[in-house]
Amino acid sequence: DLCGIEIDQILIESLLGQKNPIDFILKTGTILQVPDLSVEAEWSHSPLVLELYTQSFMGFPIQLGNNQKLIIYLFSDHIGNEIPADVIVNLTKKIELISLFLQKQQLINIENEELIKSAEKMVFINSVNGLDQKQIMEKLLQRLLEVIPAAQTGWIALWNEDNPKIKPVLALGYKNP
Repeated sequence: DLCGIEIDQILIESLLGQKNPIDFILKTGTILQVPDLSVEAEWSHSPLVLELYTQSFMGFPIQLGNNQKLIIYLFSDHIGNEIPADVIVNLTKKIELISLFLQKQQLINIENEELIKSAEKMVFINSVNGLDQKQIMEKLLQRLLEVIPAAQTGWIALWNEDNPKIKPVLALGYKNP
């Protein structure tokens, strides 16, 4: 329960299409501080602000990557105090550090995923090394059935363009293959 309302009852998506502080923060990349909405005419009629019963708010943008941003949006149902400029400068520096940390973390996660995929490929390559063509196809089909949980059966067929017909070569998972 936030400020007397439940956030999941609010249709924020519909409110974000209109003039709102979140859009402003994301587009400008700056901190927005409104300690008293009654003196800030620009935001006093924003549907988002009104729907959240906000009297004061503050928003912080955090850049994650080229196409991704986070926003920290703090709001209150009562009038707040203005945060001094030196505190805002300090917050901005901390947000920039957090942004760099999150971007680095995101890159590490991407690299880890790529390493896992490469390791899986190497395991498969090593498992088929020295096998004949039919054994390789069987290993491939077994692996596909393992990684695709919904698949219970599968088959591999040969297509010959000279004689346009499909010839089943291997089947797994069937009762009568």
